[in-house]
Amino acid sequence: MTCTDCGYTYSETTEKLSHTFKPDTKEPTCTEDGYTRQKCIVCEMIRNEFTIPANGHSYTERVIKPTYTTQGYTLHTCSVCGDSYKVN
Repeated sequence: MTCTDCGYTYSETTEKLSHTFKPDTKEPTCTEDGYTRQKCIVCEMIRNEFTIPANGHSYTERVIKPTYTTQGYTLHTCSVCGDSYKVN
């Protein structure tokens, strides 16, 4: 390196920083995979990453009876995330 004030040239050596890894986990949802891994808090390098597959929906069924003015249907609702759909 060179001093910008006087022009003196010198060399400077520094020790290489070591990684500091911490566990980093994202739980899977009904529709998205999660992961478990180790992530360096200094440079964000990732190691030992494993995918945790999405759980899938866990639907419960509820029959909605017809009335004189509306058609009945079966309502399927995920007990985990609330996603739902109807079947006539």
